[in-house]
Amino acid sequence: MMKRMAKKTLLVYNPEARSVTEKKVERVVSVLRKESSLVDVVRSERRGHIKEVGREVSRDGGVDVLVVFGGDGSLNEAVNGVVGDSLRIAFVPGGTSNVIRHELRIPSSPERAAHVAVRGIPTPVLPGLAGGRRFLLMAGVGVDAEIVRSVHPARKKFLGKAEYIITGAGVYFRKKREFSVHQGGKHLGPFCWAVFARSSYYAGPFRVVKEARLSDPLIRAYLFRPAGGLKFVEYTLRTVLGLPYGKGDCVRVEGEGFTVTSEEPVPYQVDGDEAGTTPFTISLEKTPLVLVRGV
Repeated sequence: MMKRMAKKTLLVYNPEARSVTEKKVERVVSVLRKESSLVDVVRSERRGHIKEVGREVSRDGGVDVLVVFGGDGSLNEAVNGVVGDSLRIAFVPGGTSNVIRHELRIPSSPERAAHVAVRGIPTPVLPGLAGGRRFLLMAGVGVDAEIVRSVHPARKKFLGKAEYIITGAGVYFRKKREFSVHQGGKHLGPFCWAVFARSSYYAGPFRVVKEARLSDPLIRAYLFRPAGGLKFVEYTLRTVLGLPYGKGDCVRVEGEGFTVTSEEPVPYQVDGDEAGTTPFTISLEKTPLVLVRGV
């Protein structure tokens, strides 16, 4: 009986991610060495480094699975570097929210997630594109992007999600910049917050666009009308409690392409990282990437 060839894996980790420590890296490495042929371990040295690793590994072709240990932003860097669909991309959660782990059914334990990286199910997915940048979870425009750009990195590492709550409380009660959304020949707006989703999960186990599925060949979006700070407190409570938003609160749309415009620049974020300002387009990638999910 022929022995099955061990998968070749490469681990890249983000030491700045909230729950990544050298001890946890050692435990993940131990699992990967037992379960696969571990080619290399790369420590991310700067923003954009993981993207470079993804590009190099996918082009060289000497690795079967790129294992990313970090947060949602670390995984986003990797998927923006990977070229083609021959390389599998696996996630070991080490960030603040780790939203993608809920979508991919990945355990919270780094060691168990490392097992999934080798033994999990390869799943082709079509990423979204916002301003030319890939995303697996969502592109958020307006209020949530203002929060993302205002969060203090050092406090985020220490406080975790509490830093988003503290920052959000201030953003909610500021004057909100408005924008419009164009789909085909339709002009929609004005809005002050929008979530263009590939996944239903948001900020952890919570859901905003509940109908969204990473497996669906379209983008679903909720576009929220201008509202005051107290209304956004209500939105937050509804999101946390899993309650529906009011019929007059937002417009629900779906499709493969949108354009977002505004009179003054409005920020947007992808997968929890600041990405740019309006105007920009949102579309669906035509070539799938292969992610590893749990059973």
